[in-house]
Amino acid sequence: METILARFFGLMSFFLENTQIWGNLVSYYILRPAMIPLVNHTNTTCGIDFVKDADGNGSNPNLQPPSDDKRYLLVSMYVLSAIIAATLMGLFLDKLENDVKSEREREEKNCKAILWRLLGAAKQATLPDQILLLPITILCGLELAFYTGEITEVS
Repeated sequence: METILARFFGLMSFFLENTQIWGNLVSYYILRPAMIPLVNHTNTTCGIDFVKDADGNGSNPNLQPPSDDKRYLLVSMYVLSAIIAATLMGLFLDKLENDVKSEREREEKNCKAILWRLLGAAKQATLPDQILLLPITILCGLELAFYTGEITEVS
């Protein structure tokens, strides 16, 4: 059972990271600017002397916002990818069996299952191997929050 879970989470993490790579590639190829001739320019307005232009991009002439057509194309590509992913999930996932039981039996079973899961998690938290995984989990969460904050930063 442990090897099955390890393979499952390995594949899930692979596909999760893979979607970020493909999303970055799609956005790069859609949003890349046309060939702009490079100008030999020394920027002397850095640090305390930095002053933003009227359009807010500083003194860098290469920073131009994308056109509306590129934005619509990018959003439509992401929406199309989400629709394809949902369709594939719907086609290849197994159907869940519908257990018809009385409402009281289901509530009692759910309460017991939740209690057993909570006790199992508490028991796992006392094992040294699980305790050693906590810093890695916290680091991954901090890393994800940092990258998300950097990508979505508005200045």
